[in-house]
Amino acid sequence: MRLLVGDVRGKGLDAVRLAGVVLGSFRDAAQDRLDLAQVTAALDRSVSRAIGPEDFVTAVLVQVLDDGSAIVLNCGHPAPLLVRGGRATELNPPEPAPPLGLGPRPEPLALRLALGDRILLYTDGASEARARGEFFPLQTAAAFALVSADLQAGLETLWAELHRHVAGQLHDDIALLLIEHSR
Repeated sequence: MRLLVGDVRGKGLDAVRLAGVVLGSFRDAAQDRLDLAQVTAALDRSVSRAIGPEDFVTAVLVQVLDDGSAIVLNCGHPAPLLVRGGRATELNPPEPAPPLGLGPRPEPLALRLALGDRILLYTDGASEARARGEFFPLQTAAAFALVSADLQAGLETLWAELHRHVAGQLHDDIALLLIEHSR
């Protein structure tokens, strides 16, 4: 299984068009390329051909294998969170890599998932949501919300906490994707 969460710089029709380029390229490359680094390189080529001089796309790609291992490649995106045993830990890359469109060569982060481990992928709209000058404590909230509930209920709890923190006043788009190792 291969997953992608990304965030296009900018707003409006140009950002929507670029998001479409990324999704189309990912769908093709995720099926045709043997390893996640090749998928990332294909995405970078597609984005590089489609962007303007100040555009880029942050992205995190995850591949989960049948044996319970996972590979994470991060191109300038907020680090996913591994939720395990009541704690949420950032899955930071071994070395930072720039966003897609800027020639990233991300180093893979390999990890072994235990049964029940969850990985939360998200956009910076969640981690940078603010109220009264304070950022939303995503890592703490994820550890609480995502530890015992089923996936849907956990995401609903996290979303409610985020909305409560900002008093319903979100200023950026947000994507949340939660997966669980269950076999």
